[in-house]
Amino acid sequence: MKKKPRSGFTLVELLVVIAIIGVLVALLLPAVQAAREAARRSQCVNNLKQLGLAMQNYHSAHGSFPAGVAVKIPENCRGGGTDCRGFPMNVILMPYFEQGVIEEAFGGFYGKEWGWIAWIQDIDNLVDDAIPDTPVSTYICPSNSRWEDYPQRKDYYGVVGGVVSVVPTQGTWGFVYNDGVMYPNSYTRIGEITDGTSNTFAVGEVVHAHPFGMGPGYGTSGGPTNWWIGAHVNGSNPDVQSYGRSLLSTLNPINSQLPIPLAVTDGNEVPFGSDHPGGAQFVYCDGHVAFIQDAIDINVYQWLSSRAGEEVADFN
Repeated sequence: MKKKPRSGFTLVELLVVIAIIGVLVALLLPAVQAAREAARRSQCVNNLKQLGLAMQNYHSAHGSFPAGVAVKIPENCRGGGTDCRGFPMNVILMPYFEQGVIEEAFGGFYGKEWGWIAWIQDIDNLVDDAIPDTPVSTYICPSNSRWEDYPQRKDYYGVVGGVVSVVPTQGTWGFVYNDGVMYPNSYTRIGEITDGTSNTFAVGEVVHAHPFGMGPGYGTSGGPTNWWIGAHVNGSNPDVQSYGRSLLSTLNPINSQLPIPLAVTDGNEVPFGSDHPGGAQFVYCDGHVAFIQDAIDINVYQWLSSRAGEEVADFN
């Protein structure tokens, strides 16, 4: 009796099929990763748009944009001395993007000695003492994979300026600029932005470590910073400021790197940057968001950070 031939793959056929599947996966994987990054980048754009809209709503209510850091002198100065700690725009803007409950926890601390440090030290007076560790999704870029262990961080910082032709103050923590829109006690009005709100940065992305950020790298390799940290302003000389944990300049190019260990003078000079390939995103003072490439001319990049420099930027 003649046997029926057995159906199925031969070893060679099976290996060919496996090879074809491997090639298809290799072809599809970059496309899948690109699609995921596009979704993450879109969420980052939405976060910045929320901040831009919140700034516009704040301006409508108060006649100016919020201060990059609001610090009362001498009320927020420790012992009436020079160590004055202010509250960042990240806290001040919260009621304008539906996070007012968190902002209310700061209530009586705005005018209290030592500002936000007093808030942290007096944490038992809060309605919920977990608030300092609460992640605020609007301040987190989903593409930032460097600091996933610190969900209470912020990835967006106000822009203080940074045009090289402007002679800054040399402070203990690096150069101090105030030619932008967001700096300590700025309260900039739209009418003061003579370069045009559509040509002036308000807030940008940051992934670089700050020398005094969270984690075991504090004081050496640094880390990310909390959304509630403000600035240290010298009460006797307001031009000498450490604001780099909430505000930064365009002194250094996008995604440039500072050497490790970080110096104290790097505090104000951490660059803007992101984990989006090729650049970082910024929200302008009119509320629109744009992706700025690493390769942007440094002069144009810095001109976009000033509010009234009267520079003429050629984008062609």
